[in-house]
Amino acid sequence: MRLLAALAFGSALLLGVPQVVHAQKAGAEETAALTRGDAATRTKKWSDAADAFAAAYALNKTERALFGLANAEYELGRDAEAYGHYEEYLNTFGAKAPPVKKVQVDKRLQDLNTKTGLLTVNVNVEGAEILVDDKVVGKSPLGRNLRLAAGPHRVRVQKADLAPFDRAPNVPAGGVTPLTVTLEAAATKGHLVVKEASSQSVRVILDGVDVGPAPWEGEVDPGTHEIALRGLGLAAEAEKVEIPRGVRREFTLTANGGPATVKIAVADGQGAIFIDGKNVGEGSTTQTLAPGSHELKVTRDGYDPYIKTLVLKPKESFTESVTLQLSKTISTERIATKTRGLDGIYGGAQLGGALSASTLGSTIDTRCSAQDGLGAKSCDSSTPLGPTVAGYFGYQWDPVGLELFVSAQYDYTKQTVVFDGVGDSTSNKLAVGVARNETFAFHRLGGTAAVRARVVFQTARIRGALAGGAGFAFRRMVMVRDAAATDGSERIDKYSPASRGYFSPVLSLDGSVGYRTGETFLIKLGMNVSAESATALSDSATRVDSDPNRFMGKDGKPPTPIATPAYQFASGAQVFVGAYVGVEFGP
Repeated sequence: MRLLAALAFGSALLLGVPQVVHAQKAGAEETAALTRGDAATRTKKWSDAADAFAAAYALNKTERALFGLANAEYELGRDAEAYGHYEEYLNTFGAKAPPVKKVQVDKRLQDLNTKTGLLTVNVNVEGAEILVDDKVVGKSPLGRNLRLAAGPHRVRVQKADLAPFDRAPNVPAGGVTPLTVTLEAAATKGHLVVKEASSQSVRVILDGVDVGPAPWEGEVDPGTHEIALRGLGLAAEAEKVEIPRGVRREFTLTANGGPATVKIAVADGQGAIFIDGKNVGEGSTTQTLAPGSHELKVTRDGYDPYIKTLVLKPKESFTESVTLQLSKTISTERIATKTRGLDGIYGGAQLGGALSASTLGSTIDTRCSAQDGLGAKSCDSSTPLGPTVAGYFGYQWDPVGLELFVSAQYDYTKQTVVFDGVGDSTSNKLAVGVARNETFAFHRLGGTAAVRARVVFQTARIRGALAGGAGFAFRRMVMVRDAAATDGSERIDKYSPASRGYFSPVLSLDGSVGYRTGETFLIKLGMNVSAESATALSDSATRVDSDPNRFMGKDGKPPTPIATPAYQFASGAQVFVGAYVGVEFGP
């Protein structure tokens, strides 16, 4: 008995040790995950916090882990996930949760209810897989409403041997959207329709088998099939057709009884004979033609043309005698006009717009939130846009010309910077300052001069041209900053430093198509492209120094300093693309 007891105790000890070790390991991992989540929360690294609390909750479903996970998802804007975890928190831990946490959860659920909605998916068959935004959420019947962020969501329902369902319903905030899904059997056949062009009495031959009189239609297996027509003295040669699954295809064939023979003879043996626009002989000809309609035309200088439509029957022998009539009018028009050469002086004018292919490259674009930059919470930029007036003058040696191109251009862009008065751990606290919005308006005005080569090609009414060359551009820039406090103090400041200007090499390209209203005048549409650099010759040409003496003020309130660093108006490549309308004179 003592031996049996010893053996039993040893077995229990051996079995229990791994379980204890596993529990200890899981407990250590949970503690480490919670510690990481708390640290990430303190530094507002919400993505790291969400991952850590989710790992802790997977190991042990505790109130601390679930509350931390829901808060991190709320800060990340994962509205639907946050709502679900807050709701789970109240259902699981609400009875014992601290009152301050319950109040916070209730408020956030109310807020999230204005940003999310419910989607109910009802499917007519069981066991169908349901995907929302390409993620599997379950199989039908789902048995629950889906909490989703407000807006459109892609819903796909699929099951083997049934045609898939794919829609994008819009889920309104705070509402319930019902979605009824009806899955139907997927098509296994294609649908074929065969007709005869002139409704002649023929039979349809499908893959070598007589399937009935034309017109005929029926279900066929997907793939390649051969169709033909056969009738008394009539036939249409076999054609291969492709019939996809679930698609209706219609084909019309022409059944002929054999070619017709046509003989054409001009009375005096002179005259060019045309059949269906093709010259087939002079004076007389014999042709073999397919049954149906054909156009006969006979021409001769000084005579009116002879035109007739021939309607030929299968295997018919047809003869046509033609007598041409002298023309009653004498043409004085020149038989040929020599195309005028494109040599000489030319010029033109253009009016259009110019849209930048990128932002200015200003300080707002390049140094929004860096530690040594503006320290802003966010920056919003737009691309410069404005009108352009241009002209050119040159001399052309057909088809190449050399010209001087000049243009004047104005463009404008607006940029917005938001300071929350706090910044992050990398922000320059002196730059962050008071919470405010700063709106920057950049105005740029200047001109371009370039020497370009132009290649021209034209028809009787249309002239096309391509031009390209290089030159220099000068731009003058003005910046206006309007700052308004958002902390309730209503302080404001308007700041506009001295204008800045830059020179730059420029590449100019132009493509156009014009309509010639006369020999030397045309109206045209085109596209201009120009490329330059705001800092190619001087990095400081578009920079203004910092101003430490700027203050935001309000009547009756003491002014507060506003950070005014050195601003770069523009930097790097400046590429403009713009359509235009224009006129051209000569050559």
